[in-house]
Amino acid sequence: MADATRTRLGPPRVPRPAALAAAAGDVTAISAFLGVGLLAHAINPLAFPRHAALTALPFLLAWAVVAPLSGVYGREIRGDLRALVPRVTVVWTVTSLLGAGLRATPMLPGDSPPTFLLVNVGIGLAFLLPWRLAFAVGIRRFEAK
Repeated sequence: MADATRTRLGPPRVPRPAALAAAAGDVTAISAFLGVGLLAHAINPLAFPRHAALTALPFLLAWAVVAPLSGVYGREIRGDLRALVPRVTVVWTVTSLLGAGLRATPMLPGDSPPTFLLVNVGIGLAFLLPWRLAFAVGIRRFEAK
């Protein structure tokens, strides 16, 4: 996370509660998106938890790497609606590409045709952006007190 970066003079800072809350919400939004996707393909994630976990794994791993490096958890961006939308859009697009690349390996279920990538980016943003916008509005109000 951006708040957990190394400073020039010391060890990494401890992530702030707001950054942890944003990350937890992101993981929830991504997991919900992937769960709905499985249901749309007649796969009940609760009936097939291993399959659901293996479906989510590449995207959650990619998000865990890309999001903190991009600064989406930094104080300067998490309450800035104008900066947040394009940043989350780019981060999710990169995450989708990386996740699809991992998913295309024989170790994970599914494949990654170009239409999957387009749907993944678009519908994934439909889950992530409303959550992050609501969080940004909430954190702005909370930090203004």
